[in-house]
Amino acid sequence: MVQVDSIDTIDDYQAGTDILIPQDQLDLFTVRERTNNENILGLLIRENLTAYKISKLLEIDYTTIFDRLKDLKKQNIIEAKGRTRATKSGNEIILWGLTTRGLGFAATQEVNLNIRDFALAECQRKLSSYWNVFWKLYEFDLSTHGSAMKRFVRRWMRSDEGIIETLRTFGPSMLEGESQALIAFRRMLDIGIILVQSEGDFVLNKLGIIQPSTNFTSALTYLARIALDHPKLRKLHDTIREIDGPLYSRIRSDEYNQTVVRLSTSTSAKVAQKLAMTPFFRDNPLGVMGMLERHFVDTPLDKVVRDAVGEIKRAVRKEKLDARKLEKSAKRGATIIRAIYHPSVQKVVLEPGRYRIVTSDPGAISDEWLRNSHEVYVIDREGEVKVREGEELVNR
Repeated sequence: MVQVDSIDTIDDYQAGTDILIPQDQLDLFTVRERTNNENILGLLIRENLTAYKISKLLEIDYTTIFDRLKDLKKQNIIEAKGRTRATKSGNEIILWGLTTRGLGFAATQEVNLNIRDFALAECQRKLSSYWNVFWKLYEFDLSTHGSAMKRFVRRWMRSDEGIIETLRTFGPSMLEGESQALIAFRRMLDIGIILVQSEGDFVLNKLGIIQPSTNFTSALTYLARIALDHPKLRKLHDTIREIDGPLYSRIRSDEYNQTVVRLSTSTSAKVAQKLAMTPFFRDNPLGVMGMLERHFVDTPLDKVVRDAVGEIKRAVRKEKLDARKLEKSAKRGATIIRAIYHPSVQKVVLEPGRYRIVTSDPGAISDEWLRNSHEVYVIDREGEVKVREGEELVNR
């Protein structure tokens, strides 16, 4: 199992659920022909074969195999890879193999772990080669700092998780050749810079990407931070900052006004204005970006606490379950980078004349927000809740 160097990650990204597989792909492996489809995929991932050869190897009648191949081709999972001559008749017959979409699907699904591991090895061979080209092309080693971040990014990119997340985000076209892969890697740098400069406001969520761990976000932001220390690539940061300056100024102004309005129901206007200018998160200078949507709630306190406890317990259970899965995969020789889960809960419960904070990490919250809260409900990884005065947690 590949271990990741212990360096700071961005804790405010939620652990999500598994990526949704497009329904047209999923149907092939949930219908009654699932077993036959899997078996064909398992053969073609290793070598190109004729329908007759597949029929013989699987000991299934030719008509059934022909129907399965027809459906798989329709879904762009397989394609003709060439032609060969039949031994007896001498006629030309099609050699079938996986498309890049088929290979990508095999690598990112969990229908059959043996098939997935074999596909991941092939994807790793291709993408690792392309990534090395990208790394040298942009001369990332010219960045004199961030050695731990460099190790993380490079190891993550060749891990099973890194390959799966990259393919799920940018699509299987990355496997078609170096050009497509380099373009995707370049977009990773762009997204990372945007994440860093906007302090993770809404970018990944708005792209519709559901992340199973914070490793993906960490890889993008570390790549951007490496570029920030780069003699050439830091220009990307400067350019995006200049171009996006008016955008974020407008957003900050709008969010500020909305925050003041919402907080005024729970505290004085003077305090509301002060808090709206203060970053909610200690290390997040943008502060109010997306707070109304993600953190302010009018839900009854007991429900917020109950839901938060359930969220943390589910995330911890999933973390333990995934750890066992990864251990089994590692025994089969798979390259693994362990998923990092941060069941981060940060809610401001607004009530008439007061607000309370429900959090799994009070150390991440700015002192001003803690000091002016009525109470702070702190939830640990075991789901235990302790009620504290905000002043007790200030400057800890």
